[in-house]
Amino acid sequence: MSEPDLMDAWYFQRDAEIMIKLQEYIIANDIEEENLEDATVLTAMLRASVRKYAGSTPVTPELLNKFKEVIKATVCPFQMFKTVHLYLMPIIAIVACVEHVLYRNGDKEEYEKLYRGDKQKAIEAYNKLCGFPADKIPKESKLEQVLSVFTCPEFFNVNSPLEAIRSYLENINLHPIYREQIKRRIIDLTNGYEL
Repeated sequence: MSEPDLMDAWYFQRDAEIMIKLQEYIIANDIEEENLEDATVLTAMLRASVRKYAGSTPVTPELLNKFKEVIKATVCPFQMFKTVHLYLMPIIAIVACVEHVLYRNGDKEEYEKLYRGDKQKAIEAYNKLCGFPADKIPKESKLEQVLSVFTCPEFFNVNSPLEAIRSYLENINLHPIYREQIKRRIIDLTNGYEL
C-alpha cells in the first residue's frame, strides 16, 4: 500500500498532529493570510507542522504551492483557524471523549482497550455516553459502528498522533459546554454522521 499524499486536503485535515502543529505555529508566529505568499514563512510552516519535512528533506516551489493550496482549502477562513476548536476533529474528539469526558483521570490501559477495539469496553463507553443502562447491549450493526469510532489502530504506530492530541487537550480548558459538544460529536459519529 502506498503512503498517503500529505499534501491532499482530505488527508491533511484529518491528520490531528499536522493540524495541531500548524495551528500552534500560526498562533505563536502571528501568521496572517498574506504571509502565505512568502516562501520563507511557508517553508517554516511546512517544516513545523509536517513531520516528513521537519528535517533536511528538500522543499521545492511546487511543494510549497501545493502546501499553500491545501492550507487555503483546509483552513478557511484563515483568520478563524487561530481560534477554531480542533477538539471537534473526529480523531481528537475521540480522545477528548474517552479521556476527558467518559473516563476522566482514568488510566491509559483502560483507554487502550477502547482504542484497540475491545467490544466490552466499547459497549460500556457507548452506554455511558448515551446515558443508557450499563447492561444494555446494542444491536450488532450499532456495535460495529461504535467500534469503528473508538478503534484507533494509528495510536499504536511508531508515529502515533496520540501524544500530540493529549498535549493539545491538556493545554485547553474543556469547559462543560465543550464536553457536551464533544459528546454530541461522538454520538453523531456512532450514528454514522461524518460532520
